Amino acid sequence: MTTTWDIIELTCKQSENGLSNIVYKIKWECKVSDTLNNTMSLESVTVLGPPTPSTFTAYNNLTKQQVMTWLHSTLGQTRVAEIEARQIERLNEKVQTIVLDLPF
Repeated sequence: MTTTWDIIELTCKQSENGLSNIVYKIKWECKVSDTLNNTMSLESVTVLGPPTPSTFTAYNNLTKQQVMTWLHSTLGQTRVAEIEARQIERLNEKVQTIVLDLPF
């Protein structure tokens, strides 16, 4: 199984405490796939805490890795592992079930 995380959208506050274009909400996706290209994904939104002015990064200078670090830090290692495990579980359920024609 392969697990990938992606950032779908960033929602910003225009300004706060002398800072501008402050990311405060991350819309993300966690997707798992198997070797047969079966996939299962979950999209959700995570709200970030207020920025630290001394480490603030201007919006145009953000990288996907930095935003992903914020996301995983906010969720915490336990929650990230739970999300990934649940997606794997859902994919396994999906590939191990079939729909049959009605017997009547």
